[in-house]
Amino acid sequence: MSDRKLRLRSKIIGEETRDGTIYCGISPHTNLPFYLEQVSSDQKMPWPFALTMARKSRAHGYNDWRLPTLDELHILFENRNAIQGFSYQGAYWASAPHYLQSGWAMSFRSGEAVMLRKCHDCFYLCVRGMDPFAQ
Repeated sequence: MSDRKLRLRSKIIGEETRDGTIYCGISPHTNLPFYLEQVSSDQKMPWPFALTMARKSRAHGYNDWRLPTLDELHILFENRNAIQGFSYQGAYWASAPHYLQSGWAMSFRSGEAVMLRKCHDCFYLCVRGMDPFAQ
């Protein structure tokens, strides 16, 4: 098999890539692949801190980490068995706020989107791929 064919093979959801990120699937916003830093279910924090932590991450040499959108969280939930490591004892923050004092999160126990006050502690995930809301 040629090198070109090896590079073009299909990506498998949950597979760790050469750079250490985890392939998550195709973002419904950009129709492009998105990747997960790693699943860490040991740190909960309010939405503003989670947003800052994601933006400041320099994991795997990248500086374009962000919180996933609610739709991307749904994809992560649907692929949770392939990706593994998620907590079922809480929710994960989404990138877009709902209102000034509240934000969206997704329960990985039920797959339901929930609106919570931004001061509530939730888990967070760092994903990368084209930002669907970048101008």
